[in-house]
Amino acid sequence: MGLFILAIVAAVGPVHAQGVRLKAWTDSTSYEIGRWITLRIDGEMPAQIDSLIPVVFDTLGRFEVLARKTSQPELEGDIKRQTWRFRLTTFDAGDVKIPAVPFAYRTAGDTLWHIARTEPLALTITTVAVDTSADFKDIKPPLDAPWAWEDVLPYLIFLWAVAVIAALAFLIVHYRKKQAAAPAPSVMRPVVPAHEAAIAALHNLEERHLWQKGKVKEYYSEVTEIIRQYFEHRFRVRALEMTTDEVLSGLKRVREADSVVSDTSKLLLTADLVKFAKYAPTPDENAEEMALAYAVVRHTAPKAPVEAVHRKEPVHAR
Repeated sequence: MGLFILAIVAAVGPVHAQGVRLKAWTDSTSYEIGRWITLRIDGEMPAQIDSLIPVVFDTLGRFEVLARKTSQPELEGDIKRQTWRFRLTTFDAGDVKIPAVPFAYRTAGDTLWHIARTEPLALTITTVAVDTSADFKDIKPPLDAPWAWEDVLPYLIFLWAVAVIAALAFLIVHYRKKQAAAPAPSVMRPVVPAHEAAIAALHNLEERHLWQKGKVKEYYSEVTEIIRQYFEHRFRVRALEMTTDEVLSGLKRVREADSVVSDTSKLLLTADLVKFAKYAPTPDENAEEMALAYAVVRHTAPKAPVEAVHRKEPVHAR
């Protein structure tokens, strides 16, 4: 009966997002530190909604994600139901919260991703109780063993290896000092504009046919890296060090990037789902990812200056 009451207390009401209902709960509100915690999320949605995917990585707030399991969707009339289970653990004691879990989804005929979230769960993590009334026991000292040749040999090998590495390091440092002393010839390298470098990199990636060879995750990683490098060089947005939300916020502050915020959001979110949420895109989505990347670069490339044409007026004789 106690566990049943705890399960009722731990349950959280569903969250609505365009017909998506999510309910997260655990079987208790109190766990010992380091224990496994099973987080269950029940989803209910209209039948026309597909690809409901939890955007959960290796950690969830202050909890580590040890394992995950997804049930097959069950269709009952116009309603589809599905369940997700996550095995969590934490080593932080006290009152903690399992944060809201975001789910990405889209409806049939819609190419845009939407986000629905569960509500956070409050838990109490307790430390292991120590019996302070028991007597302390002395630590037994280690036993001495006689030294043998096999015991000394590893230390001799280690000292010999250290001597060889030190000699090689000395030679390398000496060689580099001699190289640095000689003046290096100055070479003028042309600076390639950011948009030209990005287009060239996308062409090269397209010719390697990564997703056609089954390397879908590598394909999406390289597409997003090219676009993030382009944003750094074109708009001075430190996109390589930012999350997707931070990149989009940075672009919204750049007037020249207003027209590509929507395409960039779709491009980066799809790539995040493939790289981190094990989403399996269709061939059309793979091709669309490349098309979006080209469009983002071309729509934000600097316009070539237009030279004014001065027309000479004819001189009429009087």
